[in-house]
Amino acid sequence: DFEEEGEERTQLMDGQQRWTTITVLMGIIRHLLRSNKGNYHDITSEIDDKFLRLNDGSCFLQSKRASDKKSIEFVVNIEPSDSIKDTPPHKRNQFTFKRDEVNYTGTSINCVIEYFYDRLCKVFGVRGSNSDLSKLAEFYKVISRKVFVNYTHTQSPILAYKMFVTANSRGTPLNNFDVFRGLVLAHNRINDYGEEKDLQYDLEDADMTLQELFSGSKDYGKAVDKVMSDAMTVLQGEKISSNHVMSRLEHTISQFDSREKLDELVKFFNDY
Repeated sequence: DFEEEGEERTQLMDGQQRWTTITVLMGIIRHLLRSNKGNYHDITSEIDDKFLRLNDGSCFLQSKRASDKKSIEFVVNIEPSDSIKDTPPHKRNQFTFKRDEVNYTGTSINCVIEYFYDRLCKVFGVRGSNSDLSKLAEFYKVISRKVFVNYTHTQSPILAYKMFVTANSRGTPLNNFDVFRGLVLAHNRINDYGEEKDLQYDLEDADMTLQELFSGSKDYGKAVDKVMSDAMTVLQGEKISSNHVMSRLEHTISQFDSREKLDELVKFFNDY
């Protein structure tokens, strides 16, 4: 995502489907836990803070499409007494999807809202306010602790578009350098460590170097993951496999308490 002059909110360049899916899923989990007599206040508050709302109480995710905006607000603000079937009606963008022998009709988001509700109720045996939702609560904990969302923020829409085109032109999933870039920029922004442009350009230089080195590789992502694995092995003094680079990066970066440490880490990978 990126900052755009004249817009109060950060703009999303890519990842709309992912953020919408996360918002709907978390909204439905929160709704089910709030509608139950069990004590899940800590989890529902965490869902609110991490996935659904900004500090001022407004929806974290918004859409310029009126129908989608209403649906997002519905799933974020739904009360325990409300019915999940009362999704905001809209005359346009109507689709029909068939899942588990059930037809869902409406806008794409409304269909997803109703499907997630039905699916979670079925899988976790939700039949009323007295249902045992301990497994649903554990499911949320697994998602929130084990699933990574690669977040990359820039100050420039031009740079955001360039990163978007570069990543999508490969036609491959995110590699471990993409994850590294996202973790560095997110940590810097979350902790308010200062201006991001230098970090962005240093990371861009490293990415360009990788592209030049492995442009002829049959599997670009695998080649980059191997380099990141080797670099992490040198950095930590023990063998780090490609499958464990992401978790090690997340743990390492989360411990940094200054911008200087982030800069040093980026320089290390650039030099390597």
